[in-house]
Amino acid sequence: MRTTHRFSAALTRPWLIAAAALATLTTMIFLLHPPATHADPASGTVVSTAKTSLGRILVNSRGHTLYLFGKDKNGKSACTGMCATFWPPLIAAGKPLAGAGARASLLGTTSAQPDVDR
Repeated sequence: MRTTHRFSAALTRPWLIAAAALATLTTMIFLLHPPATHADPASGTVVSTAKTSLGRILVNSRGHTLYLFGKDKNGKSACTGMCATFWPPLIAAGKPLAGAGARASLLGTTSAQPDVDR
């Protein structure tokens, strides 16, 4: 029986199959059960910084990027409906806490406005 080069390497080295299966299993476990954060939910919403290839960015306690929406004015959000679907806000029950690298004096909140037909 003839095998192709690609399959013959896997057949003669069963550890390759085991390593690939282990890597796949590990990836699935990580994706289905993300690591727990160290932030205490009772202590409030934590905003910190993370280092990326673009520089330092603001992130929430799960490491998700936070964005400034320039059209927000006077404590009111201008991002509702589809905007909020594509750029979800960080929901906080009060002023967020400054974590590692973030400055409390630069953190603030806005209130959501209902969608208004214009």
